[in-house]
Amino acid sequence: MVLFKKRKKKKGLFHSWITLVILSIISVFLLFGVVDIIKKSQETRKSKRAALRQLAVLEEQEVQLESFIENLKTDEGIEESIRDRFFLVKEGEEFIMIVDGEKNDQNQDKNEKRINFIQFFKNLFR
Repeated sequence: MVLFKKRKKKKGLFHSWITLVILSIISVFLLFGVVDIIKKSQETRKSKRAALRQLAVLEEQEVQLESFIENLKTDEGIEESIRDRFFLVKEGEEFIMIVDGEKNDQNQDKNEKRINFIQFFKNLFR
């Protein structure tokens, strides 16, 4: 009988409303912690993807720069680089520069529109 009463006291303590409320509050705090961890995990995945993309771009640039450096180790590569950067030619060679005609046409059209607009006002007051 004494054993039965001890078990009933223990059962009563674990099945009381106070215990359930305390366990519920602890569960809610744990749930918020899990949600926070999930959010941080998603942000970490996004950051990792961005870092991997940037790494791929940098590796590609590294390959290009290494090929450029290898090209500069030869005399022809040095000469080509100097010619491209400073528009230099050797004696006896000719240099031809092609100017894009579309940009000049657009500037002329704008100037003509301005002149026409100014002439419109002049003609308005005559």
